Amino acid sequence: MRSLLVVPENTGNAYQMAVFDDNGKRQEVGKVFSGTTSKLRKTLDAMLSGSEAPVAEIRYLYATKDSILFQPVFVRLRTDKSSGDCVLSQLEYTCRAELIEP
Repeated sequence: MRSLLVVPENTGNAYQMAVFDDNGKRQEVGKVFSGTTSKLRKTLDAMLSGSEAPVAEIRYLYATKDSILFQPVFVRLRTDKSSGDCVLSQLEYTCRAELIEP
């Protein structure tokens, strides 16, 4: 399992995750719901409804070639990090074809 920092955004039943590329452009990397609790979702939603941009630590198996996280799990909020720490270069990629045995 790998971990990375993302900026979450509530999309109803899950949280859209995003990181920033080298040019500072926001890039979505998938959605996460697993690992969240009712208490955490209330906290996240309150932060997101205000002007806060929380940073979350996400655990995942790998990123696909189009930078989407495979099996993401919410680990925790990171108050010690800023959105500037949520960069695309954190992703660790794996080719799915390499994972399938012939």
